[in-house]
Amino acid sequence: MHKIVRFKWRVRASNTGKWVTTRHTATEEEIRKEHPEAECLEWTREEREVPSNHAEELDAMMRYPSCGNLGTFGPQKAPPAASLLRFPFWGAPVQDERPLPLPHEAYRVEHQGDRSTVTVVATGEVVYNGTGPAEVVSPTPKN
Repeated sequence: MHKIVRFKWRVRASNTGKWVTTRHTATEEEIRKEHPEAECLEWTREEREVPSNHAEELDAMMRYPSCGNLGTFGPQKAPPAASLLRFPFWGAPVQDERPLPLPHEAYRVEHQGDRSTVTVVATGEVVYNGTGPAEVVSPTPKN
């Protein structure tokens, strides 16, 4: 993992020449491309840890499954799913799917009444706790 440090900046507006504060945060490298005169607002500092490689991306996705791809900013190709979590969509008979990074054998599914809990066997981390029945399957069914 590596850290990215971002700030809000004071910059000169191109149309009026007045100093204004950016609404978004940016790294120094990003802001200098468009505004070499920019002044950093130190109290707006944000530090973000982002994955440095594919293995760290998969680890981050496993720790925070609902956050999707936590990699660098901008579009990225998602890694192929090792398994799929299937669960009812808003109680309807229709099934929703979410890709999971580990093989289906790495997950344990427990049913308690009309609810299901899916956990990672090795760590005990809960990846789904909701309306059931839920199941974890291989993304390509075997014939």
